[in-house]
Amino acid sequence: MSDEPSIEPPVAPPAADPPQAELKNNVPAIIAVCAGLVSCVPALGVVAVGFGVMGLVRARDPRVTPGTRPIAAFGVILGVLGVFWSAMLTGAAMDYYYRRQYAPAIDAQAQFLRLLGSGQINAARGMTDDALDEVLLTEAFAEFERHGALIDLNNNYGGKMHHRADVEVNSELKFERATRLFTGHWTVEPATPQLKAFTFKDAPATRPSP
Repeated sequence: MSDEPSIEPPVAPPAADPPQAELKNNVPAIIAVCAGLVSCVPALGVVAVGFGVMGLVRARDPRVTPGTRPIAAFGVILGVLGVFWSAMLTGAAMDYYYRRQYAPAIDAQAQFLRLLGSGQINAARGMTDDALDEVLLTEAFAEFERHGALIDLNNNYGGKMHHRADVEVNSELKFERATRLFTGHWTVEPATPQLKAFTFKDAPATRPSP
């Protein structure tokens, strides 16, 4: 036997772990939250909801940074609240504009009907344009008298604002012997509203939609 020492083969170093793929950011979730924070603007609320849903789907991807699902959900919530809030603001603004344009015609018609019902035809004539002459107003006053005394006036019985040159106002007139509907068409473009046309007929059994 040889006295030479045995030489062990070199041990190979352990294999290095494979490089891990870099995690991606959930960009839709971030956009959803940013848009949701300013979602009082109507379009941005919809954007927040859309990107939030995209973020929720993207959060399931294992290649995306974990923990982004709550961020996406928060963006959706902000977007939904923003849509409702912007809808309320838009409705309030439209209602304010409508009432601001419509109210002068309502007030003017109430004054006109009181003047006409009391026989002050010349004063009522001053609230109309040239299309309505004194003869037509005299006939309307005679129509008033045929139904007896005016008991009640519902001057906000409905109507429609076609445009500033044609605001329709319906007034329910309750006389002693009948209930009639007076529909006036007003123009509110000048400083003082003017009546340009009207109809006087039986009131319907059901109230018309305003």
